[in-house]
Amino acid sequence: MRSAKEKQNMQALGVWFLCLTLFLVNLSVGHGRAPDERIEVVVKDEGDIAVPGATVKLFKEQTDKLISQVSADENGFVQFTVDTGRYRICVVSVGYQEQCLDTSVSKNGRELVALSFLLKSSMNVLDDVVIVAQRPTIQAEGNKLILSTENTLSAGNSAMELLKSMPGVSAGQDDEILFRGAPGVQVTINGKMTYLSGKELTEMLNGLNAADIAKIELLSSPSANYDAAGTGGVINIVTKRRQEKGYAVELRSMVSKGRYWMVNDNITGSFKHDKLQVDASFDYNTPHKNTISTSSHTISQGNNDMLLERANEVSFKIKFYTYKIGATWQLAPRHQLSANYHGYTDDFTAPKTSSITMRDRSGTIVESIYSTVNIVEPYYFDSFNAGYQFDIDTLGKKITADVQLISYRNFSNSEMETRRYRETGNPDGDLDILRSNQPGFIRVSAYKVDALLPYPGIDLKVGLKYAVASNDNNARFDSLQNGQYVDAPSLSNNFNYRETISAAYVSASKIWKKTTFNAGLRLEHTDAKSWSVLSSGSNQWDYTRLFPSLSINTEINNDNQIDFSLSRRIERPPYAALNPVRWYNDPYYMFAGNANLQPETSWLYAVTYTLKRKYFFLFNYSARSNYLSRNMVKDTQSEALISQRANFDHFRRLDLNVATTLLPSSWWQMQWSGGINFTTYPVDQDRQTDNLSQWAGNLQCINQLKLPGDVNMELAGYWYSRELFGIFQKGSYFYVNAGLAKSFFDKRLGVRIALNDVFFTNNFSAHSLAAITDYRYFDKPDTRRAMFSLTYSLGGKLQSAKERRTEEQDRL
Repeated sequence: MRSAKEKQNMQALGVWFLCLTLFLVNLSVGHGRAPDERIEVVVKDEGDIAVPGATVKLFKEQTDKLISQVSADENGFVQFTVDTGRYRICVVSVGYQEQCLDTSVSKNGRELVALSFLLKSSMNVLDDVVIVAQRPTIQAEGNKLILSTENTLSAGNSAMELLKSMPGVSAGQDDEILFRGAPGVQVTINGKMTYLSGKELTEMLNGLNAADIAKIELLSSPSANYDAAGTGGVINIVTKRRQEKGYAVELRSMVSKGRYWMVNDNITGSFKHDKLQVDASFDYNTPHKNTISTSSHTISQGNNDMLLERANEVSFKIKFYTYKIGATWQLAPRHQLSANYHGYTDDFTAPKTSSITMRDRSGTIVESIYSTVNIVEPYYFDSFNAGYQFDIDTLGKKITADVQLISYRNFSNSEMETRRYRETGNPDGDLDILRSNQPGFIRVSAYKVDALLPYPGIDLKVGLKYAVASNDNNARFDSLQNGQYVDAPSLSNNFNYRETISAAYVSASKIWKKTTFNAGLRLEHTDAKSWSVLSSGSNQWDYTRLFPSLSINTEINNDNQIDFSLSRRIERPPYAALNPVRWYNDPYYMFAGNANLQPETSWLYAVTYTLKRKYFFLFNYSARSNYLSRNMVKDTQSEALISQRANFDHFRRLDLNVATTLLPSSWWQMQWSGGINFTTYPVDQDRQTDNLSQWAGNLQCINQLKLPGDVNMELAGYWYSRELFGIFQKGSYFYVNAGLAKSFFDKRLGVRIALNDVFFTNNFSAHSLAAITDYRYFDKPDTRRAMFSLTYSLGGKLQSAKERRTEEQDRL
């Protein structure tokens, strides 16, 4: 329990941060020295389309001194507050020519100078052949790597498949998202936390169509104004949204064929007026999949070692219904309200079959075991977000407040039937049936307020957050005995978890000559408790941690830029990983939680070197304590393997990556990314600890071609070498995707054909490096799929969504 002194310290700290916020806001409102003159800049390309992320620089014309440097928002908009005088504004963006304009601001009071930039594509002349650059797919903004996905043709039809094609992002055996080889990555959508992790996050991303995504941002070392959760960094998915006045409607239908026929139908609409914008969508998706796998491991029966050879097949039958609606209302010139709802229903079934052959040391078959597991597991997810924004003045000072409410319900039922046969083929015992009912209910509520307070020479950000999460999971197991089902109390469990997180942060940024400094400090207090029937007690976590961050971005010249950042992060155990209940695959292999897990903490260091605004060299180093990853233990009675998360003492990883967009010709664009990494961490062996170490590499190449007849083609290849993951060494693999697209009727109708995993090589294999087991597996999912889609647009065009960031983290 927290001591009285600690409670007083926490209360005092909270009051101190609140007073600081109110003081700065009050100072902002009454700040009389701030000038009223403004320069507003809008950046577009030759097609009159906004260029988000373009760098806009403000110079004092007489001295050529850099005063400010800002990235354009999703509308290509930037605003500067200035004194009277003459200025030069320059705009640079990858794939476009730099453009500069001179302007002057006179002392009239509240003068507004509006400038428009129409950027032209970069052009190179080689042997009288003009090569026109296409819009690049990779950009860097500080330690954030931005990948445009709007023209992607071959990465599949879901956000999950698209994510797995991103540099540094991969998936584990159970589709767990890995960023630079390890879990613990924080996933946000339009800056808002999804409140999902593990299988639940995977299923939600499978229900989000890749065609709705405008770009993906990879943050290696987030700043203090982000939630501290996520020891691997942050992946932010930015979806499309209407930004111009009028209406936009998009109808999309897709059919694909792997092992099963699948459909994806979507309708998305948007309306924007002077003060009101409304967006809504409905999506029906059936991302069925099938996986055939083999595995083996040795068990001990008496004085004999028995080899178990397993053949599994699981078919996931999924019916996804996703619905979203959101509205933004400009209540008054300085007051904006927003409300968003996102929900989905997942009608999920997963029949599994398992065939085990047990052999003795001589290779003779001793027994054969056949199991079937039928899982019916519907999910229901509802997320509601309400936001308020108050623009304090025209200088950019503002306060935002957000409330987010989450409800997640899972009604899981399963039944496992097992039959055993002797080597003679005769039955060995009666039919064994074990069935379970595991309803789970998770509720999350989060409240936060942020203030952006730019002053002459320095920008301040302060914020407060309070979040409450609860999990109630009741698992009941029954076994068939003498023709009747009997409660199995040794397996049944009622697991409860409650957690509160209180946080406050302050960060400041300043530009000095051509260098931008940003320093921040975030404080988080966690008070959590779990209790269950199986553990016969409770676990408590009560701790306060500081999370500093620092970034330094310097532009040496127009061709050379260096960005350095560091931050401290934390990964709290996922709720399901703490639940000691079991999920059976067959009598000798199961998954279970670990009630003794501890939070993982890490230091993340990132250096990005940008050459000619085109070549990006990324150096990342992470040092983690209490590393959370996959482990295995043995059931003392049955010798069955139990797969679960565990804490490893530490984790060290160094990554060296390169990314660029090359333009061999006017009709050919190549996106290259790849790198090497070194990972090391300890694994407990028999009465000793061994350090595992591994060099690994990866390479991605995406070719976008413009063919005759205005046909676009994409050919993408991905390769990953052997790599460590928990107690496993994963095998290498590669795969190739291809796609074709063409537009008709003034680009209103889009037709797309794609073939994923052309050579059917996207397989997963691994073997244990721990002395406790020799387990190895080989998974063959049905990743080779042919797809055909039609998209028809009415009204305007959907573009990137405006972000309202709420940095909450979930570990469902």
